[in-house]
Amino acid sequence: MGESNLNKKSPWFGLFCFSLAIFLTLTPVLAAGSVKVEKVTENISQPSLDCRISYPHLDGINNQDMQERLNVFIKERAKTVETKAQYNAKFEKVNAVMDFKVTRNNDGIMSLVIKDKISSAKGDNYSQTSLTIDTVTGRRYFLSDLFIDNADYVEMLSGQIKNQISRTGLDKKQIKTFKRISANEDFYLTPDAVVVYFEQGEYFSNDCAVKEFAIPLNTLSGILKPRIWRA
Repeated sequence: MGESNLNKKSPWFGLFCFSLAIFLTLTPVLAAGSVKVEKVTENISQPSLDCRISYPHLDGINNQDMQERLNVFIKERAKTVETKAQYNAKFEKVNAVMDFKVTRNNDGIMSLVIKDKISSAKGDNYSQTSLTIDTVTGRRYFLSDLFIDNADYVEMLSGQIKNQISRTGLDKKQIKTFKRISANEDFYLTPDAVVVYFEQGEYFSNDCAVKEFAIPLNTLSGILKPRIWRA
């Protein structure tokens, strides 16, 4: 997965091979704090493949090097989904979709989640990734960055996730017993919660897809860094 340039002036993203056509569209810019987020959409149509890939392109971060790194990371994610879908389409009919949502964009913090699904007669394969960044510097937040020094956030989050698993009956869907999150588990932020998620098949049966657990910020106020809690 390599770096590529976006041509904002052209409505076409060119790669033509036999009946393959990829069309690029840029939606109107969405404001996200000091960062602009453009929605880039690529449609791929082949006899055995229908693929719609939408991903964000970030602009307006003061640190241009960091901005470029973030956009490369996002573009590589999109390319990974596209490549996997094209490979699977060699053997069966495939439908692939990738889209994203900006889940928080206030107080200098932007968080977004990118979700994809590749479907065939064999079933649906779900996956997702996320980014939480400082909208001025472009610095990426990891889960540990949200909490004050020496906070036992791993145990607090793990305890709440265990309670949600038990309360919702997900314990009956477990293929591996959940014990605790890793120090930098995948997450994204909303205005009210830290959302921790596990990939399809990581802890729960495939029919559960990607499982998300929203932990309310007001239950973590004593250990969150002030900027995260007040935003």
